[in-house]
Amino acid sequence: MQTGSWSRMGLCLLGLVSMAIGQGEAKKGGLSATLAAPKATVLAGRPITVTLTIANSGPEAGSSLARSLVVRDQCVVAAPPPMMPGERKGQWTKLVSGVKTGTFSKLEVGDSITVTLQVALPEDLNTTGGPVSLQWVGAKNSPLDGLRSNELPFQITSSSNPLATLETSEGTVVLELWPNEAPNHVNNFIELAEKGFYSNRLFHRVIANFMVQTGCPEGTGTGGPGYSIGPEFNAQSFKKGVLGMARAAAVDSAGSQFFVCVADRPDLDKKYTAFGRVFEGQEIVDRISVVPTTAGVDRPHQDVILKSVTVDLPKGFERKAVVKVAEGSK
Repeated sequence: MQTGSWSRMGLCLLGLVSMAIGQGEAKKGGLSATLAAPKATVLAGRPITVTLTIANSGPEAGSSLARSLVVRDQCVVAAPPPMMPGERKGQWTKLVSGVKTGTFSKLEVGDSITVTLQVALPEDLNTTGGPVSLQWVGAKNSPLDGLRSNELPFQITSSSNPLATLETSEGTVVLELWPNEAPNHVNNFIELAEKGFYSNRLFHRVIANFMVQTGCPEGTGTGGPGYSIGPEFNAQSFKKGVLGMARAAAVDSAGSQFFVCVADRPDLDKKYTAFGRVFEGQEIVDRISVVPTTAGVDRPHQDVILKSVTVDLPKGFERKAVVKVAEGSK
């Protein structure tokens, strides 16, 4: 596979020109265009990251492509679902980063190019929430004229709560955090995520019909961030998909390790702090929960990795300093 050599993301902002969405060819000659994204849930007001892959399945080699034909001022349209059958009008996106120069080499049969774009939705699609679709459109009067990608659906949420995206070796999970229920736990989680603390951590404890746990820097369940935080027990019950903070016997021993339930566990209520829930990707959590493990320690035979955690904050979200009850602990 040939990959675009530029490293900066193309940031697309909506222009004023309308464009029909859903028309055109998913394949032209041997060329096809595919738009993909790691998650379908996006917080209102935040940009959307997508990858575009143009592939040549033959029968003939394609010509070389200028980057400006693939990533350009008008390359992606966005539209809500149709109110009635018929043509849908979308709005063009506008490329604002300087990544349009240069040329991709000739697309041989079986070869492909992949680029990453970041797009921001127009105000009318970005504030009220709801479904929206994106589609990449080939440049007119070029070898890509008439070629369009698949329509890629997203759900824009106007939640006032932060959304955390967990990239794991098994797939992507989106969590909604609950600052109204456990503000200190949420601020602690956000702070650790922004520091990169959760990057490349093992899911060190996995129990089917119970939960999956990660966030230990030692990979053993004995480590933490170097401090602990106190409990914030609340009325939220530990149902399937609820996010909780792990701790030792002492109620004020929580730090960085967290778990996600894969079954209802009311026996944990007001014994552990619930501070969020799965918003998207429960099937990924469920898949992790049933991997083969070593009896007695519940560690997967093959490593399951939490690659990274990123958090999108809603407009107006007020960050506060984490209240720590013990410094210097693991």
